[in-house]
Amino acid sequence: FTNTVVVREDASTEEKEAAMEEAEQAWEKNGRTAAWGCKWFQVWKEKVEEAVRQKQTLKVVFFPGQVGQGKVAWKDLATVPVLWDGIGCGGSQKCELAYLDMMQKKCGDDWNYDAVDVVNFLKNEFTEGKVVNALDGTQWCRGELLARPILVERPTSSSED
Repeated sequence: FTNTVVVREDASTEEKEAAMEEAEQAWEKNGRTAAWGCKWFQVWKEKVEEAVRQKQTLKVVFFPGQVGQGKVAWKDLATVPVLWDGIGCGGSQKCELAYLDMMQKKCGDDWNYDAVDVVNFLKNEFTEGKVVNALDGTQWCRGELLARPILVERPTSSSED
């Protein structure tokens, strides 16, 4: 059984809206589990296996200040009540990380990975002179960074508000 809803490429707006409604109902009925998960993992796994064959360094990016947190063992994935708990990384990434850890134990150091904080990762990615794609309103543009982007702090709400 799958909760996948198929939409033709040439579907009308009404057909797309009906399919979206059907997909949301299937998602709710299936415990808010996405239908695309299995295919996504297969594609991801193939890409990672190719990277390992080519002796590339794997990277696992964690939420700010949470490197190494939220990891789940491969054998425990099916029994964890909530993978999307906001700790360490996203739920899908926890599955990827569990697979990497399992393969590292099974196959050795070729499956080692660098665990990095997303803040440090982004600082290293967005350096002056780097060519990037950026959304300018509704249009994607490609260009060179003239300066490193600055971090803008989100306002925090106080309990007095």
